[in-house]
Amino acid sequence: MSSPLQLFIDFDGVICDSAAECLFSSWVAYDRLTRDSEDGSQPPSAPLSVPVALRARFLHLRPFIRAGDDYVLIQRLLAGNRTPSRQEEFDHARREAGPQTLARYGDVLNRVRQELMAHDREHWLRLNPLYPGMAELLRAADWATTWILSTKRPLYIQAILAFHELPVPPRAILHAAAVSKLETVAAVLDERQAERAALVDDQLDHLVGNDDPRIKVYLAAWGYAKPEWLKDPRVPALDLPDLRGLVARTMTGGTS
Repeated sequence: MSSPLQLFIDFDGVICDSAAECLFSSWVAYDRLTRDSEDGSQPPSAPLSVPVALRARFLHLRPFIRAGDDYVLIQRLLAGNRTPSRQEEFDHARREAGPQTLARYGDVLNRVRQELMAHDREHWLRLNPLYPGMAELLRAADWATTWILSTKRPLYIQAILAFHELPVPPRAILHAAAVSKLETVAAVLDERQAERAALVDDQLDHLVGNDDPRIKVYLAAWGYAKPEWLKDPRVPALDLPDLRGLVARTMTGGTS
């Protein structure tokens, strides 16, 4: 029997429907940036709801994000009535903003999230529901061979999972910050001398370009992947029953 599959699952847009939290936190962060009041000494002062029209426009751009600073960039684009329709256009906006501005966006978003957790924790956590059936799937997972791999900071993921009463060990939550997700998966395979892995994500760019024969990549069909991405021949789309099958293979050693 071959060794068990090592399964890597993205968090936002795959496990957690975090769009409401990302919209709210990034809205507060951008408001703070535009008012030059991001000293971090006071809790966020924005109201507890955002305009319905803003939510719809935000969700239209949600598929393009790769990391936290992108959420604040979306707020900047919407404030300027810019609505990229393709990933290339969104990436052009990132290049226009530049690394220093994006780093500032990420820092302020992180500060806002910490303040919301400290001063309005229950509200913030309720903005992070899990997708239907995901709690049961995670409770069935073998955390010796299953990993959560995200660009979101692990402390937020741990808090959300604890809120949903899911005891995922911290060592099974990996932060893809300095290197790509595919590189992170390859490093874990090397360290564990494992033979095969699967990576499930809802952002196509995290998955294309895989040239490691040990890794199979899948695009989650239930999150924020754009319809045209689900038809891309380079990466097969995966539905929730198929993900359950992958979880089972982490324990049986069956073929992937």
